[in-house]
Amino acid sequence: MKNRPAGNAVILLTLVAFHMVVSGVMSLIARSDYFASYHNGRGLWSFGMDSFQYHLNAEEIVEFIQAGQYHRWLTLSEPAHVKLISLTYSIFSPDHYSFEPVNALAWAMTMALVYHTARQVCPGHERVPVLAGAVYGFWPSNLLLSTQLLKDPFYNLGVILVFAGWTRLLCGKRGILHILAPVAGIAIASGIRGGAWPLLGLVSAIALVLLVIRCKTARTTAMWIILLAPLVPAVTLVGGAFANKTAKANATSKGFDDKISEAKRRIYEIEGVKQTPQLDKQMDDWLANAPWGDFNDRRDVLVRLAETHGGRLGRFIDRFNTKWKYSNWIPDLLERRAFEANKYRDSFLTYYISPDSNTLDKDILFRSVADIILYLPRALQIGFFAPFPDRWFGEGSRGSGAIRKIAGVEMVLLYLLWIGFAIFILRSTVTYNVKIWMIAFLVILTAPIGLFIPNLGALYRMRFVYMAPVLIGGVEGWRLILAMMKKTPLNNTFDNQG
Repeated sequence: MKNRPAGNAVILLTLVAFHMVVSGVMSLIARSDYFASYHNGRGLWSFGMDSFQYHLNAEEIVEFIQAGQYHRWLTLSEPAHVKLISLTYSIFSPDHYSFEPVNALAWAMTMALVYHTARQVCPGHERVPVLAGAVYGFWPSNLLLSTQLLKDPFYNLGVILVFAGWTRLLCGKRGILHILAPVAGIAIASGIRGGAWPLLGLVSAIALVLLVIRCKTARTTAMWIILLAPLVPAVTLVGGAFANKTAKANATSKGFDDKISEAKRRIYEIEGVKQTPQLDKQMDDWLANAPWGDFNDRRDVLVRLAETHGGRLGRFIDRFNTKWKYSNWIPDLLERRAFEANKYRDSFLTYYISPDSNTLDKDILFRSVADIILYLPRALQIGFFAPFPDRWFGEGSRGSGAIRKIAGVEMVLLYLLWIGFAIFILRSTVTYNVKIWMIAFLVILTAPIGLFIPNLGALYRMRFVYMAPVLIGGVEGWRLILAMMKKTPLNNTFDNQG
């Protein structure tokens, strides 16, 4: 990619066209009888299963646009990208491919941002940014997921805007667009996932500190503080946390005892579950008081837990029912954040659990901040390196065996990029501010998904965008390795003025 605007526009449009072709082929296959176990027969694939519901929701709300009820449409509680999908449905037709130009543009813009960021981190080596951008954009799972009706392309665009904006500022670039990029990124990412803004605000605060340290004079330091200090509090205007509220059903309805007895009978038929008075009492309490409003939900969750844990069911129920132990050594705001985030882990290990779900540490629940801290090393291991080789093969739900094999191939490549990233951190002459920022970005954004997203499918999908520093640094690291092997000068000087 050259610096000429016309050349950049041509390349961007070429990428958009390529994506639309790929998405079109995927859509045609998903409307046929080929690979029937992997799609819904109407153009959408099971690896992006959330798309099924987003499509239905968009079809429902498009009537408000067609009726001219724009204010009601805007104030609906649907996710922002579902409203955008419905808008394209109203303009073209209620077919998922109508949304493809928007998906393609978001994917191409993110790929271009990775390329331009790599140019700043690895100056003087044009092949490195080209390869880094290509690795990001053509990463198989990332490319395939971007063809569905998912939040990912837009959330990824927001996160990469934050990463690219701060990286370019730390590399010495100046300009209003570089300053606004993190703000726009936080706004976009928080609009897609409301809980994203605290972590993106934290990494922005770290970048701001590093930027101030990098400044050479008091005047420039003061200037950048004045210009950039509003960035972190500004995120509170565009993001927010949303807590799920559940209602408990009335356990005194007619026939309730019969429902409990039937549910317990069904559970005791599961292999490994032995009837005891203690387990009887635990299941009575669960079926009456578990945090789902509908009895059928409470029963179905309990059945899946019994199928998953077998003879350890009672121990899991005890742990799940243990109340959160509040500490007195961290701020209450952080404690509440940890408590709310832990609900995601609880949901994955109960409501979304099944014996064949690709979930790690199914019996580990957090009931205090201390539990979270003790698990942090394991969370980083999972966040950075999962799925591990033992999960690359075998069949999961809805014919996911092929998906696991693709993930295995991708993980081999990611492990190689991690090696390159380590060399990049040790040997690259890029300033330490940029290296610290890239490591902070990785750790702060990846650790929470390792802690609170135990399902490997969800974790794998959500994590990819946070690996941008590894992709860029990994490619440059392998260039350094090859240069050392050839014993040629590295010629990797860094211009402090960008």
